[in-house]
Amino acid sequence: MGALRLILIAGTLPACAWALGGKAIGMMEIPRALAVSGILAAVVLLFWGLWRKVWQTLRTPLLMLGLVAADAWFIYTLTQVIEKSYHLESFWWALLPSAVINLLRAISLGKSGRRHRNEDSSGE
Repeated sequence: MGALRLILIAGTLPACAWALGGKAIGMMEIPRALAVSGILAAVVLLFWGLWRKVWQTLRTPLLMLGLVAADAWFIYTLTQVIEKSYHLESFWWALLPSAVINLLRAISLGKSGRRHRNEDSSGE
């Protein structure tokens, strides 16, 4: 499951760039863009356990908006630090891949939560 998450998260930025036709989010140099995507995926997966614990204790819409904003800030900062990787017209366009990543995270955490509940109920 970890490899699938890595692939999905790393593919989020290129997929958004492709979906928008390179206008608001665009890939500039493919090796640098792939490096940014890999770094993004590694950081998201590194903090996956922390997000899971926070998500399980505080399931609020405000928390989800905070996670989307934090991920968008990280994406925007990362694309500015590694020049010629992606072109983002503004911070607001970083919200799109961030929202996709958080949607994937919510789906994954929802499925893993159901699996853990089913294992707990079947063991009794």
